Amino acid sequence: MAYADTRIRSLETARLCATLGACPRTIGWVTGLPSHFILSKVFDAGHRAPRGRPPYTEDLVFKTTFKIQAELGSFAVKYRELTAAGFTPAASLVTAYQHYLSFTPVPSFSFDEAFFLVSNLDGIWACKTPSLQLEPCKACQARRLVAFGGAYTPACAFCKEESGERGVRKRVAGRTPAMAERIEVSESLPLQIEALRVDVELEQLGAHRRVRAAILSAYPDTPHRPPAALIRIGRALPVQRWSSGVRTLQRAQFSLVAVLFQRLTSGGIGADRALIATYRQARDAFRHAAAPSFDRCFEVVSQVAGRWGVATPTLVLAPCDRCGASFLVGLADQGSGGAQQRRCPYCQLLRHPETYLAGKAA
Repeated sequence: MAYADTRIRSLETARLCATLGACPRTIGWVTGLPSHFILSKVFDAGHRAPRGRPPYTEDLVFKTTFKIQAELGSFAVKYRELTAAGFTPAASLVTAYQHYLSFTPVPSFSFDEAFFLVSNLDGIWACKTPSLQLEPCKACQARRLVAFGGAYTPACAFCKEESGERGVRKRVAGRTPAMAERIEVSESLPLQIEALRVDVELEQLGAHRRVRAAILSAYPDTPHRPPAALIRIGRALPVQRWSSGVRTLQRAQFSLVAVLFQRLTSGGIGADRALIATYRQARDAFRHAAAPSFDRCFEVVSQVAGRWGVATPTLVLAPCDRCGASFLVGLADQGSGGAQQRRCPYCQLLRHPETYLAGKAA
């Protein structure tokens, strides 16, 4: 579980860094992902990675205009506030740069430059030791960037900006300001992140590994193949004699699962997310009875919706003329006409509540 969570965070961070304009080397430093994975999964043939050397330079702060120095200082202060609040350096870097873009129409420095500034500030990633630090100005008390250890203390960019003075130093040649448009990443990367999240949730709900593999087979770039037949964990449900072979309370639970799943999928929700939400809601609906396992609900939904190895549905939802509810019936039960009303599990529970109370006591 911890590995899956770490993997999800790494991929999500890589996606955010790429959309902010990070080069592959920067993404590798921040996430720890190998370069071949970044070039093939984060970027692809339709979404090329930025080319050229990353704009890492030691003169990032002190050879720019006072305006850019003030922006760099504001970014560094926001980054330090986030790390002091307990956020990781990677999350703080991404969030601080997103905050910077939110109030700057045309950014003055790129995400790669922000990454290198943070590396020098904390002595991480691309820098082994810190070479920058934040220090309050004695005049305006604004926190500004200075050389680590006080070796060089430039004029305060915030004071200069307030007094109307302009810095005479320009940006280092070869470094261009960040683009306002964000770079698109591989279309399969968000799907990989979603597949990992779904896998974690399925494991938390107690799904068997074969069931998880069948559900995840719908995602691209997955090692799982679509199942050729229905996945059953344990003894199969008696579909051919559904009304007599399955207990009344279980038929009511499975009917609720089928109805909820059908409503969610008809509303445009994916089958995997619909099944997870359906199971959670159905499990909470019968709080005082033993809830069916996720694998059983998966087996029922597969036979109702004709998914995950089932070509033709073997269970259908039929309306009850007496209570108005929809309940599951097997194909063999459909030919009995009006007998379906007597087999409605909800009507039976209303007539014989001790059936539900027995499940509550158990």
